[in-house]
This record gives sequence, C-alpha cells and structure tokens, in this order.
Amino acid sequence: MSITNGTLSKILIRNYIACCDAERNLNKQMAVIDYSNFGDYLNNAFGNSDNRKYAVMIVVNQACYSGTMMSHLSGENRILISAADSMHEAYTEWGYPKYQHFAFLHEGGMPGQYPGKEGFTPALGTLSNPKNLHIAFDDGSTAEYYNGEHAGEKYSFPQLDSQDISQDNVYL
Repeated sequence: MSITNGTLSKILIRNYIACCDAERNLNKQMAVIDYSNFGDYLNNAFGNSDNRKYAVMIVVNQACYSGTMMSHLSGENRILISAADSMHEAYTEWGYPKYQHFAFLHEGGMPGQYPGKEGFTPALGTLSNPKNLHIAFDDGSTAEYYNGEHAGEKYSFPQLDSQDISQDNVYL
C-alpha cells in the first residue's frame, strides 16, 4: 500500500501509478480511509494490549497532517512516526524533482544552498552499521527542515510517539 496524501482525518491510498501522477490527480487514488478506521483495522488484524500478535509495530506516515494518526493508532508496543503534525502539510517542493514530497523519508536539500540531507530511511544505517529509530527520526526531521525553497524554516513538525518503548533501543 502506498499512502500518497493526507487530510485532517483521512489518508489517500494509491494504486500502482506514479506517485507524482497520483498526487496531482486525486481522482486516480485507489481508496480513502479514516485514521479511526485504520486504527480499528490494526487492532483487529494485529491485536491490541490484550491479544497482540507482534513484538513491536512501527508505523511511518509521510502524508500531510499525518500527526492526526497519533491518537487513532496509538497502542502498546507501537512506535508511530509522522512527517508532519496534525495541523501542517508534509513539506512538498514541486520545483525541484529530487527535493520534494518525500524529504522526511528519503532526502531533503536545496540545490546551490544546502547539500542533500539524509532522511529517515537511509539514516537507519546498514546491517554492519545500524542506527536506532531516534537517530533516524532526527535525521528525517533535519532533511525536512533543509528542504526546498523554504529551507531553514520550521514547516511540518515531524512527530515520534513511542509510549512504552525507548526508540533508542530499536534498530531495524
């Protein structure tokens, strides 16, 4: 599943079409799901504090307003990471193809001003040199902060919620 956009209460899920095409043409989205329904799905499919079927669940959401998921998806042994809080869009920079919607996850920067900043996914490290979720989250936040024409401005306010787990002890 690929989440392409978010609103204050929903996420839009696209089928297998180019992400830029899906983002610019919302009518090509495959489905829409409310965060509350998605939270119910996670609890039914994977259990909750009474009957969970996982050791640690990690949900990473790059969509705009993705912080909205925090109250709906929170649960025991779940780590929730959002590229934006519930009041802001995830940073999108249409003018520079390499530095756009996925800065938090992949890489942010601004040609000629700021070099590329490693985002969340590459900051997780490698098998021979793993890094914890806290480091990866901080690097994703930095990539978002230095992304595009508004580089150096707080824009989307990424969030990390891990109620009962120290993200410093979680490596992927």
